[in-house]
Amino acid sequence: MKRIKLLVLLVHDQQEAFDFYTEKLGFRTHTDAAFGEGNRWLTICLPEQPDVEIALSLAANDDMKARVGNQLDADNALFGIATEDIKADIAALKAKGVEMASDLIEQPYGKFVFFKDLYGNKLYLSEEK
Repeated sequence: MKRIKLLVLLVHDQQEAFDFYTEKLGFRTHTDAAFGEGNRWLTICLPEQPDVEIALSLAANDDMKARVGNQLDADNALFGIATEDIKADIAALKAKGVEMASDLIEQPYGKFVFFKDLYGNKLYLSEEK
């Protein structure tokens, strides 16, 4: 094994999730392709990290729908995003209406903050020292 290629994020609406992640968090389209009857393979990535994709996967059954926004227990972040200027990014996220889930936390190794995506998944932003 060499590297992580893909993470899967269950969503209620692919376009709604795509809009949130691209417009509010700065992700971009990696792949957007129709497949099968009425299905869409939609992945996003960070501009500086195109080799790691997040698939916005439509929750197709009741079990999957129940997990949207709660793929991981609520006390843990689904994934983290690195930044070089956490205070500026926090201000930008707040200005775009992104819900913060914590105040800025400062530790000897760096700073981080938790925030939520449109479905309530907890994510974090970190700035290492």
